[in-house]
Amino acid sequence: MGNYKNHYGNEQVNTVSVAKHTDHLLVASKDYGVELYQSLGSLYKVSPLRTGTNVLWLGKIANQASEPVAWTFVRADSGKSFYTSLGHESDFANDAFSALLLNAAHWLVESEKRVLPADIEHQQHIVERGEGKQR
Repeated sequence: MGNYKNHYGNEQVNTVSVAKHTDHLLVASKDYGVELYQSLGSLYKVSPLRTGTNVLWLGKIANQASEPVAWTFVRADSGKSFYTSLGHESDFANDAFSALLLNAAHWLVESEKRVLPADIEHQQHIVERGEGKQR
């Protein structure tokens, strides 16, 4: 599915957005093309992807073409895969990224559950207040 060739320099800001025409349970926002956040991680050069790959999110740095940063693929035998090239520390601080990872896990095990970024924010407030701790 992926086609890693290299990456752009670490000093560049990667603008992450929802891919156009994405209609997938993993994507909480249906605002196609809308910027989700700025990642401080390097943007991988992975285009083109295998035919049949469903691109969920794109990354873009100044003066370069967009590159897929999150996608799914379903094989002919129904085997599923999810991939993201994101994973910088700054990405984990973003609720949309956390929701994407949780939704990917649910999708891979065929769970109906779906997480929105607001759910992540709500959980963080519970933990900050000292509630919801395991006993």
